[in-house]
Amino acid sequence: RASLIMWTKSLSFRRTDQYRTRVRSGLKHGPADRVCLSYTHDRDYKSLMPKKMQYRMIPKQDVEDAASSTASTASIVTEKRWERVCADSELGEGAAKMLPLDPENEQVGVFRHRGKLFAIDARCAHMGGPLCEGDIEDLGIRAKELGITVDSDVQAEDGVVKCPRHGMCFNLRTGENVKGGHMKQKVYPVRVVEGHIEVEVDRETSSARNDA
Repeated sequence: RASLIMWTKSLSFRRTDQYRTRVRSGLKHGPADRVCLSYTHDRDYKSLMPKKMQYRMIPKQDVEDAASSTASTASIVTEKRWERVCADSELGEGAAKMLPLDPENEQVGVFRHRGKLFAIDARCAHMGGPLCEGDIEDLGIRAKELGITVDSDVQAEDGVVKCPRHGMCFNLRTGENVKGGHMKQKVYPVRVVEGHIEVEVDRETSSARNDA
């Protein structure tokens, strides 16, 4: 697809005018990524890219193996489970904890804002940045700084997390980008049970992993 952004590892190509034009406003120094495909450039990212290959830079052979495995599995069987994140006392106000789900290639971030808990996809929809490392503040404050109007379906006291990588801001309650548009975060149910924070996620069953 034309929306793929590619940087070659070829040193000779990186010396050409074509390469310099391509990366004029992007990567210019250091090791080059083989392929970068993100929501910024392709609205169909998550439907086109196999789930276990999303937000990952992996060797070509591993990509081919993952694609083959995905193609051979018509549908992965999942079931909803409540997974422990941490003790409730371990998550302070304005802080975040990340729950990695390696088999599913997912990361869930749990945030505490104004005493309430919120859980969203921990990887920024822009380019996979670590949202759990971002700053949290009220939507009303962020909207004023950005010069945008708060919609009627959101609240000025809603929490907003700012991605530390490129500054994208997302509503912790709704997962929506505060500026609107197609980039948004998945939202997960979250609860506290016997002093422990849990999130409800879709986990692959053992039979699905064995079949893969």
